[in-house]
Amino acid sequence: MRQQAALFITGVDEDSVRRVFNHWKEVLRHPRVQLEIANFNIIAERLKTGYTEEDLMLAIEGCSRDPWIERRNHTGLADVFKPTNMARFMQWGEDARIQAAAIARKQEEAERKQKEEASRPKLQITPERVAQLSQFRKAG
Repeated sequence: MRQQAALFITGVDEDSVRRVFNHWKEVLRHPRVQLEIANFNIIAERLKTGYTEEDLMLAIEGCSRDPWIERRNHTGLADVFKPTNMARFMQWGEDARIQAAAIARKQEEAERKQKEEASRPKLQITPERVAQLSQFRKAG
């Protein structure tokens, strides 16, 4: 990649580009695609226009939540990072993260309650206890 540096957009952090690219591969299920010049430049262009690495990752996550039935056929980097899609995908990505955090909080709360309940002493109803309670009722 460094031998052809003149073909790449310069002035961006290559590691950021790689992280965004790898996130795209994982989230949108493109395991065999390699980081070639065209893909590098699509990501680098967005980074140079002021989007952060986090913004691009949010857009990728948002694209994965697109309800459009044909979206699965349009998940290339150029489609995901198209200027007309970015704001919407970023919002959907943020919404997805908020939803995931809420679900995680509910699960943690349920686990906490389950642990509390498990640590409470259990009331054991034995025949002796039933006899004691029935004698108490008769006496009262």
